[in-house]
Amino acid sequence: MKIPLVQPFNAITSWEDYEYQGHIALYYALKNILNLLQSCKSISGYELQIEGEEDFSIRKDTKYISLHQVKAGAVKLEPNDKFSFIMGILQNEAESGYFHISNGKKFQSDFISKSFDHISILKNDLQKKVIEKKDIPATDKEDYYIVLDNVSANHKKADVYSIIKYVSGNSKDITKIESTISEIDNALDTYKATIEKKIEESKKDNPTLCDDEVFLRVYEDKFDNAKEIRLKAYAIIVEILKIKCPSYSFVDIDYAALVYDQLLLYMKEKITEFYIDNNKNNKCILRFDEILEQIVVDYHEKIDTVAYQYFQVLRSIRDVYAEYPSELWNNCVESNCKDCKDSNSCNLFKQIGILNDKSENEKNHIIHNLILKTPQIGKSNNLPQDSLVSHLFLNLLDEIKTLGISRNNVYEAIKNGNETYRLTLDSSYDIDEFQKNLRRELEKEADRSLLYECDVLITDRLCEETLIFNGGDINVLTGKELNEISGMTSSTIEKMKKDCNRPKIIRLVNKNKALGELK
Repeated sequence: MKIPLVQPFNAITSWEDYEYQGHIALYYALKNILNLLQSCKSISGYELQIEGEEDFSIRKDTKYISLHQVKAGAVKLEPNDKFSFIMGILQNEAESGYFHISNGKKFQSDFISKSFDHISILKNDLQKKVIEKKDIPATDKEDYYIVLDNVSANHKKADVYSIIKYVSGNSKDITKIESTISEIDNALDTYKATIEKKIEESKKDNPTLCDDEVFLRVYEDKFDNAKEIRLKAYAIIVEILKIKCPSYSFVDIDYAALVYDQLLLYMKEKITEFYIDNNKNNKCILRFDEILEQIVVDYHEKIDTVAYQYFQVLRSIRDVYAEYPSELWNNCVESNCKDCKDSNSCNLFKQIGILNDKSENEKNHIIHNLILKTPQIGKSNNLPQDSLVSHLFLNLLDEIKTLGISRNNVYEAIKNGNETYRLTLDSSYDIDEFQKNLRRELEKEADRSLLYECDVLITDRLCEETLIFNGGDINVLTGKELNEISGMTSSTIEKMKKDCNRPKIIRLVNKNKALGELK
């Protein structure tokens, strides 16, 4: 039996660091589940493994079928990375390996040649004498030796020290290290011979086959963002439900989107639990049958809820954000935010991350405060369109660096230390429509309080300098009415915040005016 040389590595630090890979992994698992069901085969024993051997893997009865790496942006792999991927396939006896890349990204077909080069480098390093650091002659460099003291440190993946550390069990005994080196040297010869033999056998039937394709390939389905993955996954869920739940007459793409989000939440919880437990010897596993159990649950009742209306707005924000970097009218230079060198200073990237971290109740509260209303169940609620989310919500978060979520779950910016601007997703065509919609919400104490705490509302189209909010009513003031309350002072404003039955004057500004005043 060939000894494993490359240590499995769990790079998961949080769900946010894994989210894009998570979409790809879930999509691939769903596609496999559908293929098995359509072929009338059992899904029992099949598993999706998150991280470990690779970004994700598919197993059957604990045996690896395929290993997968996900590259959301540019594919940048060093020779040690290519060697590690090939070794992962061989030492786990997987049938194949896949790379999931975006459209238009280049992928190098030199994994085998680079792996052979790396094997040569490793074998050369393994010929060096093992020595303790204190015994190195003053005239020599550390690079001339394998230094025992360095074995236990952290090293580059699949370099000579990391392999010695893994195979030896992080031993500090010089005799053990010397015997381990001999094992590794022999194993490298065996692995190289195995690669050459498999290539030779494969080319008997297909002489033009590329060496790399004997072991790995680029997966045929390519996506540029999470929204594209979701849409393909929704269609698969619909087909799965047709097979498993033919009585579900309500299934459509919108319902599948809800199911997908339940699946993603379930996956997030599993990964989060794994991260919290921090057990490096365990594997983060989702069985195909437990994924299917989540799919066939009847979520239909959830659709007839206010929470589902909020979910639709959140879905719009999420999907539009996925495509936002590719919009021609913004200043983004990368099609994927995580590849952007400016992401750490990007307010939009920061604010979306904060939104994703909120609980479901907090997210619902945030959406309520953005749309300035409670959607009514079973009615057309005129929820914000994708175009409004893109050019008003996302664009202002991108352009106005001071705009962000507050402790009250409101998006706001403070100008000159005392003037509070509150962002909305209101698209009213005229002030009458705006007043009519807002009056419906004024019965709520929380909504009245939030209006008292802002001086300017940012809307899509409206500009009004003198909108008076008076407890249960809201109106635009005329010149005469303005004169009548001209004695209003900042001290009385503070009192108004404590008494929601007193008047408060706020301004309405549209997107362009907000940019002019805040950017």
